[in-house]
Amino acid sequence: RLSPAHWPQLRTPIEIVNVHIMAPHKLPYARSLAMRRGQLSGLLNVLAQEPGIPRAILGDFNAAPLWPLYRRLASRFTDAAVAVARGHGKPRPTWPHLPALGLKGLIRIDHCFLSHLSALHVQVVPIPGSDHLGLCADVVQAYKPRKTFE
Repeated sequence: RLSPAHWPQLRTPIEIVNVHIMAPHKLPYARSLAMRRGQLSGLLNVLAQEPGIPRAILGDFNAAPLWPLYRRLASRFTDAAVAVARGHGKPRPTWPHLPALGLKGLIRIDHCFLSHLSALHVQVVPIPGSDHLGLCADVVQAYKPRKTFE
C-alpha cells in the first residue's frame, strides 16, 4: 500500500495489486481452466474484503478482452487503457513482443484495472528481455465532492 505518511500528496492510501494469472495453454485445458478460475476467484475474494479503497489491479492476466476472465474484472473495475483510449482510438496490444521476429504486440493480455482511481495517461513500453510490452499508467485519486449543507 502507498500511504499518505510516505507520499504526502495522497489523500488516502492506495493499494497496488500485482497479478499474474496462469497462461491457459500451460496444462491440459480443463485443468488450466479450473486453475485460472480459482486464481480469479481468490483475487476477487481478497478485493471484496475492502471494497472501498482506491486500488490498481495490474499485471499479466493472460486474458484478452473477449475472454470471460477479463469481462468479469471489467464489469467490476475500470480498465485504464480503455478509459484513456475512449475517443482517441484503441488501447495498444501488449503481447507478444518479439522484435527480432517483427512482432510488437498483437493482443492485450496485460491490464491495469482501477477502483476509486482515474487514469490520465496509459502508455505501452518495451521491457528488455520480456516477451510482453509493459503498461505504464498515470492515475489520480477519483474526486469525491464534499457534501455541503445549506
